[in-house]
Amino acid sequence: MVMFPETLIVTINTHGIVPTNIENNISTPIIKKLQFPINMYKINATTYGVPFMSSLENNEMVFSKLKQTVDKLKLNILTPKEVSLILRKQCEILNSENTQNIINLSNYSDNFNSYANYSDFMFNIIETKIDDEYLEKIFIEFDNEQLEEFDISNSNYFNKITLLNVDDNNLFNIIKLIGYDLNQISLTDLIELLYNMTKMKNLIIIDVTCSNTQDDIRNDRRIRRELIRKQLI
Repeated sequence: MVMFPETLIVTINTHGIVPTNIENNISTPIIKKLQFPINMYKINATTYGVPFMSSLENNEMVFSKLKQTVDKLKLNILTPKEVSLILRKQCEILNSENTQNIINLSNYSDNFNSYANYSDFMFNIIETKIDDEYLEKIFIEFDNEQLEEFDISNSNYFNKITLLNVDDNNLFNIIKLIGYDLNQISLTDLIELLYNMTKMKNLIIIDVTCSNTQDDIRNDRRIRRELIRKQLI
């Protein structure tokens, strides 16, 4: 019988979408209530629609460092604050030089500009208890995608939902083992699956998806302002 820790640390490095409802011709994000008796700590490594890392190599290094810390301390539990501080420190180290170089150029990348302008909003911890509201999201595997100068087949974290303190298990592999051939999962279904599988008491989710809606840019900007105001991202 597999023994799971009371606190589960999950990293989400896939594509993300914020599903919306249409009311009076205005898109509104879908809000759910937590149905399980757990403490959920959502560490959003981006604000809504903003990229996380200056390169995928740096992305791997950030989570490798976090994994090393978990293993070195031989803990089944790290506090959400400790996890957030490790991520923030590593991101500042790895992103700072590349970001600074890019935004000082006249033809800078929009992605790097977004990262530079919104980095202060990253790594906030959103605590959710039973019956509290949270923002629904859908996490989707990239389909056989080769990114420039980076072979995702050699990645430990990119394009995966990783159970960081349970032997680096990729959740999509677990889903396929239990008979479902899926390449996407909602946050709500993810919580339910993990709870039924592990009976966890605490869930720390590190979400690095930028997760736009499928609406137009103007709606995306409006929704981002709304979500920031409601402290849901």
